[in-house]
Amino acid sequence: MENESTELGIYVEGDAAMIVGNDDDIELFMRHISDGSPVKAKAMTKDALTAVAGVSGLASQAQLASGKWVQLTTESATRLKQLAATNPSKDGIIAGVVRGPKGRIDQHLKLILPGGAPNALMTSNAATMAMSMAIQMAVEDLRQYLKAMDVKLDKLLKNDRSEVMGDIRGVTRTLSEAFDMYQETGRVSSVNWDKVQQHPTALASFVAQCVEQIESMTEEISRGSVSDKAKAVEQLAREELSFWLSILAVSLANQRRFHVLELARVNQEHPEDAAIHREVIGKHNEAMARNVSRALQRLNEALQSAGKVKDLERVVQPIPARDLVRAVNRAHGQLGRFVNMAKLGTLSWTDSSQKDWGKAVADVAQQGGAAVGGAVNGVFGGIRNLAEQAVLIQAKRIEAERAARDQGGEPGKDIDVVDPDRPS
Repeated sequence: MENESTELGIYVEGDAAMIVGNDDDIELFMRHISDGSPVKAKAMTKDALTAVAGVSGLASQAQLASGKWVQLTTESATRLKQLAATNPSKDGIIAGVVRGPKGRIDQHLKLILPGGAPNALMTSNAATMAMSMAIQMAVEDLRQYLKAMDVKLDKLLKNDRSEVMGDIRGVTRTLSEAFDMYQETGRVSSVNWDKVQQHPTALASFVAQCVEQIESMTEEISRGSVSDKAKAVEQLAREELSFWLSILAVSLANQRRFHVLELARVNQEHPEDAAIHREVIGKHNEAMARNVSRALQRLNEALQSAGKVKDLERVVQPIPARDLVRAVNRAHGQLGRFVNMAKLGTLSWTDSSQKDWGKAVADVAQQGGAAVGGAVNGVFGGIRNLAEQAVLIQAKRIEAERAARDQGGEPGKDIDVVDPDRPS
């Protein structure tokens, strides 16, 4: 039919959009607003579909076949604002029906606002569903992080270190079951709500204990010699940091699951109270994110400080200095992956380069005072005594053995003891 048209119900708030309609039309629309770039999207729950259809004014219930929650990029948000330019919204919220020729998503699209004054309850319901979908996407991001880290949840939560946090296994299992049931049915039953409603204190405690562990790691790597710091950072990079970041991911996911269930339950039983719950949950999440972000930033700064190994320390302790720098960069990589996933901002970082031993010696020679500089200059200006020569040979041997290990060879077999730099 020539006069057939595409119709999509749409609700936009902040950096996310909820789109309801035919699957193919939704895909075309998403490609249109993103200019073909990949977008982050999640299938909507049944109650979210109904909420968007109601607030947008989508006429036909047959068009509730599908729905997507979409994370907007700067470009896609701009395109949506351009679409809504002829019908400016209040408070940055866009709600209406996108209409255009059937099977085509192009410049002929129009945004049709629902007639009459907006229904306050419908608008509140849509806002609640928008927050709920955003939190559900955050839960999915946390699950993907654990998957990428190859974390087996049962094994993680059985670890002796996680047992000090109380019944985190039981709480995680109960919340996961109630959350999965809600995603299947679109409702939170009285039975499931009774199971989870007593958990908020424990959930806050789990996150707080993870933050305390991160603070403790920060203190541990901030004191002692290069050798002490190397041992501390190596242990942190080997298992401590990844373990506690994984536990933190589980704890944050549990918090977010509970918030989704709370919003759904309030919307079911007392929709008139949904707005105040959204406000409180939003403030709670902001405060929690600030606390976690501050702790991670302090750890990041401590790692960067530990990785700034002085030239003299590289000369005197070449192996601990090398191990420290490697561990620091490895730990920062783990930290960066978590921060990126959890959207906690960015970490400022300068790579801790592994300076060559000989270069460190040369720099010490140039920068050192009379005592240090004189001894090291003797190394390069012609070694004047056997004691200095022995120190240099030993240090170069250590450096050569380190290089052999790095290349997978057997240290010591191809090194000239008298002159480590001489080809064998």
